[in-house]
Amino acid sequence: MFQQAAVSTTTSLRLKRRLLEALDECDDGELARALKEGGGALDLQEAGEVVSLGALLVNRLVDLEPAFLSDLAGQATASLDDVELADAAHHLRKGVENPVVPALRAVMPDLLELACRVLEPAEDEHEERMAAARNRLRSLLLGEGTP
Repeated sequence: MFQQAAVSTTTSLRLKRRLLEALDECDDGELARALKEGGGALDLQEAGEVVSLGALLVNRLVDLEPAFLSDLAGQATASLDDVELADAAHHLRKGVENPVVPALRAVMPDLLELACRVLEPAEDEHEERMAAARNRLRSLLLGEGTP
């Protein structure tokens, strides 16, 4: 059953990738129209339920196979464009900040533990921004306000 679901999910992801590639090829005006017209058809309640059920299943899988997430994350991140991911994260934060605060507070403790590891200094192309983020966090935690 899981293998069949995985194949179905992979097929769905390929279709979504093709759609996103087609949207990426649109000029800005065409893209704006397509997103405006299609965005209203999204069932965000259903999407939220899918995320919650996915989280439940991930938790069960990790209990059964502890290396599952590490293996999966390695496969997934090998194909990510981190510059595009950073730009998307910036736009998502700006666009959805207020409505998602309650949900983020629920998951923040675990995310902060992960963030602490990510925030550690490293010699890579992200260090300048990471240093600025560490300074902002330091000021927040010490009650100094925003630097």
